[in-house]
Amino acid sequence: LPKLDFELPWDSAMTQQFADLWNSLSESKQQDFLEHIDARYDGEVRYADEQVELVYKELAAQGALDDTLVIIWGDHGEQLFEHGRISHAQSLYAEETEIATLFIAPGLQPTEWSGKTELSDIMPTILHLLDIEVPADLIGTRIGQRPPDLPMFAYLSRPGSMLISMAKGNYRLFYQWETGTKELYDVASDPKETTNIYDSKADVVKEMWKHLDP
Repeated sequence: LPKLDFELPWDSAMTQQFADLWNSLSESKQQDFLEHIDARYDGEVRYADEQVELVYKELAAQGALDDTLVIIWGDHGEQLFEHGRISHAQSLYAEETEIATLFIAPGLQPTEWSGKTELSDIMPTILHLLDIEVPADLIGTRIGQRPPDLPMFAYLSRPGSMLISMAKGNYRLFYQWETGTKELYDVASDPKETTNIYDSKADVVKEMWKHLDP
């Protein structure tokens, strides 16, 4: 493989450099490249985990966790060539928009939720856990309470590009403003969003555009 600075790219020029390299490699070399990138990314995750652990242990030593709600979450995921690019702020596919959120506090029963959720749902959940009334005009729904067919939206705006997506039920609709590109994925049967089934005449597409058009 060519020698490159293997810090994960953070600007558009570096991202394009990696994308061009990826496209120039044979399938076997792509696999070698991806294993290297995966290892680097795993290392970054491990480092971040260790830093959180240090803070958590210090708070525990001070007794601060006895009456504290701790929330840990990310603002985005990371694309590692699932759709031909690397880094984030490249797309709105699942690898960039699906994240983990943790709530830790005395008395909370261990549970897990993997249903539909938006970042805006974190604040109503915090208020609920602290027994604080949730304002009627607050955006978001308590985690675990969002109706499965309630539309969810994601936006990506950067110089020269604006993307928007909407999820409803098992489907995700994508629209790219500059090119007019439209994509639709059935995430139940295609969770990695690889097969575009967009058909402007399909009933599901017409229904989703009613929510996305405004």
